[in-house]
Amino acid sequence: MFREDHPLEAITRFYLNEMRKDHQARRLVERFHCHSFSIRPDYYLKTMINRCIPSFLALLSLSIVFSSSLSSAETMVPPPVPSARPEASVISGENFTASGKLSLDGSGAMNGEASIVWTNGERYEGSLLSGKKHGHGVFIWANGQRYEGEWLDDRIHGMGRLSYPNGDRYIGSLVNGEPQGRGTYYLQNGDTYVGAWLAGKKHGQGRLTWADGDYWEGEFRDDQQTLNGTLVYGQAETQSVIQEPDAASVVAAKEGVRKKAK
Repeated sequence: MFREDHPLEAITRFYLNEMRKDHQARRLVERFHCHSFSIRPDYYLKTMINRCIPSFLALLSLSIVFSSSLSSAETMVPPPVPSARPEASVISGENFTASGKLSLDGSGAMNGEASIVWTNGERYEGSLLSGKKHGHGVFIWANGQRYEGEWLDDRIHGMGRLSYPNGDRYIGSLVNGEPQGRGTYYLQNGDTYVGAWLAGKKHGQGRLTWADGDYWEGEFRDDQQTLNGTLVYGQAETQSVIQEPDAASVVAAKEGVRKKAK
């Protein structure tokens, strides 16, 4: 019989407790009345080894398989997607210099908010997407012409404001850089056109008002007045309305009536 503090005593007690949970073990205990260590300890050891070693080996195998699975899963995790290059304050090209909150994508195209100056004197301040003007921005040509408004894929497209070197201005809808839709054109001499546009020309219903207050309102086609319109002389309560078949020729006599909106 082992001493109470012998290591084998603790091991034997532990496995006996496990064996008592098994029906066969309980029968073995009842048969030999082994509630104490009155029988040979080597018998207990042999019994425990025969019953526990297979279970231990099975658990060890499962542990090895599980560890291998974890290692395989770690190797299967895709690498992180590289982010865009860090923001740069200044980017220089062959014929331009860009500054602002910019980043370069995988192809080297600029994205973000930029201020760009070209060597030919042109300037742009606004949004860039994949190296193209996209969103809201301001472009100034070398001759002083200025556009402020919406861009789409490097083209003037949407609502915006055009200011021409001669002092004329256009405010309204633009498609591919030309007035289209509804907009207002202000001539530097004080005349104004408000109405429909198509491909940069007055086309559809509109009103052409001269600086003195007279106006012609009706249908325009290909930048010209048609016979379908009304000519109004005077201002406020003194206005007099004239409707004639040759109204277009009357209007054409006034200075600047046929000036083409740029």
